[in-house]
Amino acid sequence: MAPVSYIIFKRAGEEFEFPVIFTSNVEHADMAQRCSGWKVVSAGKVEFRVTEMGEPILNCYGKSVTLGIFSRDDLDTNLVNEWFKRDW
Repeated sequence: MAPVSYIIFKRAGEEFEFPVIFTSNVEHADMAQRCSGWKVVSAGKVEFRVTEMGEPILNCYGKSVTLGIFSRDDLDTNLVNEWFKRDW
């Protein structure tokens, strides 16, 4: 599967962060504008993989050229995986 894009947002004055994952044909800056009122913490690409046991793994990396901000690599990877695996 081709990588998709992501942005990690948080509300000003709060520690709570959440990811928004979206198709790579939407620019990071356009998505950030759609989520006005939230602070952009980091952004980049997400690669989806599956382990030999069939577990999904998401890996965050890179940067957003349109926002001028980098991925926090492992920190973002852990956050995105945590959200992806939540039992809603």
